[in-house]
Amino acid sequence: MSRGWVVRLLACAVVLAGAGCGRGHPAAKPSTTTSTAPTTSTVPTPAVSVRPATGPVGTTFTLTATHFRPGETLRFQIQMPNGKIFKGPFHQVPANGTVEAPYKTTSPDDPPGGYNVKAATDKGVSAVGGFTLTPTTPPSAGSPSSSTTRPGATTSR
Repeated sequence: MSRGWVVRLLACAVVLAGAGCGRGHPAAKPSTTTSTAPTTSTVPTPAVSVRPATGPVGTTFTLTATHFRPGETLRFQIQMPNGKIFKGPFHQVPANGTVEAPYKTTSPDDPPGGYNVKAATDKGVSAVGGFTLTPTTPPSAGSPSSSTTRPGATTSR
């Protein structure tokens, strides 16, 4: 190897080491990255919650989908214990990423048991949650809600 090549090679090594060569070549900037471990994302995962978690027939449950991408279209789908599926209307996900919708249970269309709630967007992002519908207890005999009135009879207080 000629002496000129060795000098250039050493000069390049000095530049790469961060010292500069004195011929107008700046020193290499040190790397600020010291870890090669993958970073974890802090983006929240979409989720579905239902309030209340349990209630009798006639309860209005509040379905809440959180951490969805604003601007996408979202729909709640409810699978009943008997296998029937209710598909709710479409909702535009607002800037805060949260969509709320009521679901009122009615008898006899909504049987008691576990209900699965799925929120899914038009882009394929989804999350699931659920609630439990309990049977209603029939009123006891003689209670005000079970009184009967004969046709033509009047009641007084």
